[in-house]
Formats: sequence, C-alpha cells, structure tokens
Amino acid sequence: MGLTALAVNPSWAASSLTGRKTDGSLYISKRPAPGDRNFRSAAVEQTIARVKARIKDPKLAWMFENCFPNTLDTTISFSMQN
Repeated sequence: MGLTALAVNPSWAASSLTGRKTDGSLYISKRPAPGDRNFRSAAVEQTIARVKARIKDPKLAWMFENCFPNTLDTTISFSMQN
C-alpha cells in the first residue's frame, strides 16, 4: 500500500498490525453461505480448519479461509448424473 493510500485510510495500518478490524471485531468469513456454494466438500472444509488452526497470524488465517476455496465456492459447477 502506498503512502497516499495510507494517508487516506490510516485505519489500514491499525487493522493490519492488530489482526482485528478497527471496530474491534475479529475477521469474519466472506465465503458464500454453504447453500450458495457451487461445490461443497467435507475434505476441503477439514483442510481449511486444519491449516487455519496452524496459522498464527489472524489476518493470514482469514485470508487462507477465504482464498483457498474461492474457485470451488464460486466458479466450479458440479453435479452428478446417473
């Protein structure tokens, strides 16, 4: 982030350093609701939970939770046919 952007939005620095939004809340998932996802997999959800638990930085864990399954959640169109 450039200095101009930081001057316009100084709260970015505070939220980046604390791992919390400036309003004090924890990072929340931005993933679609399970019913709105194009593809659902217990293995993917277990992997997210396992890896996220090992990431010590709250912001990085939040980013992983949202980015790792992004293509599956929003792009893949999956159905089973007999």
